[in-house]
Amino acid sequence: MMRQTPSWAPLQGLPAFEALAARSIALQQEAVGTSSALLLVEEPATLRTPQPAFFSLHGNTGNGQFSLDGWRGVLDEGLLHAAIQSSQIVTKDAFVWDDRATADAEVTAQLAALQARYPIDMGASILTGFSMGGETALRQLCEGVVPFARLLLLGPGGPLTLDEPAGWAPLLERLPATARVALLYGLNEPPAALAAIESLAALLQARVPTFVRAIPG
Repeated sequence: MMRQTPSWAPLQGLPAFEALAARSIALQQEAVGTSSALLLVEEPATLRTPQPAFFSLHGNTGNGQFSLDGWRGVLDEGLLHAAIQSSQIVTKDAFVWDDRATADAEVTAQLAALQARYPIDMGASILTGFSMGGETALRQLCEGVVPFARLLLLGPGGPLTLDEPAGWAPLLERLPATARVALLYGLNEPPAALAAIESLAALLQARVPTFVRAIPG
């Protein structure tokens, strides 16, 4: 991150900055070695059998607690909220989904852990993701990594959506025909991101029933 942030470009090469960067990289590598995925769960007031769940993936540089806080209203709808936190740490309390194989293994394992604890009604459950978490969730559904039928995407973004949008077409051919998708995004996104999200929305609508809503802000 210290190498990629544009505002720090003038500092590159300065002895004091290089020493700080080296220390930061060493701490990050140490954290990576001890980081593991987490599953944070909040229960509704009354549990059911089977129990519908809301399974959420945070955005890049987010964490599971952000997801719990942002989606707390789902508890009022009787949904059990399970927020998975990636093990891919970049700095304190900031995690990403950049490594696809790791993301797939962790989401699969945490879903299995949730099902071992609760009798989950998968047909009524929802998989959701914000930003890179949204791109990850949609890709996993297309590739059969997860068995959800309902998907909620909030401002999906990442290298596939923004840099390789043509890559979605063959992936979406594998999206189960039974899937139902809702895609929400903010109109204050940069123009290139808006175009990419709207392109993805059109591809989704051509494949499965998809509700799309652009939100001011």
